[in-house]
Amino acid sequence: SICPVGEILKQVQDDRSGKFQIFLARILKLFRISDFVLRIFDAEGGALMNIEGYEFPEGLYYDKNHFWAKVEGDLVLMGMNDYAQKMAGSIVYVGLPPEGKKLIQGKNFTKIESGKWLGKVFAVVSGELVAVNEELERRAKLINEDCYGKGWLFKIKPDNVDELKNLMTDPEVIRVWLKTEIAEHGKK
Repeated sequence: SICPVGEILKQVQDDRSGKFQIFLARILKLFRISDFVLRIFDAEGGALMNIEGYEFPEGLYYDKNHFWAKVEGDLVLMGMNDYAQKMAGSIVYVGLPPEGKKLIQGKNFTKIESGKWLGKVFAVVSGELVAVNEELERRAKLINEDCYGKGWLFKIKPDNVDELKNLMTDPEVIRVWLKTEIAEHGKK
């Protein structure tokens, strides 16, 4: 029997375990529906974009260097996006600079390494580095396991929170940007 679209959307919305989301993503991949931006709901009830197999939660700010930002009170939490962590492979090292370091939006301030790759970390906003995810010193692979959660990188006290307006939030803009990145750098 054929499941009506409304019923599929209800199942996606009610699926807190993620099993139906994974099933639906596999169906999309099977039928090569790669240009499809699927909005599903993550475990916290927020919208989650799936763009060609890469997850981008809505409500975050994304920069063109493959980092995300989220406002938490008067701080900005930042991490690596799903495309970047998958392309890098298994992360083995994250440079954890000293707290108090002054950062400038778009400028690199540390590095991340995988077994085959060395990358720079760029500040999503200007400000003071106030916290590092010390768990990454022991388990850098947390970035691969949960890049938008336990694998967060740094907390920044921004000089001007309005700098976040320089980052991407619009789903269509993010989709077009990511498709360009995939065309240029490939897909994993």
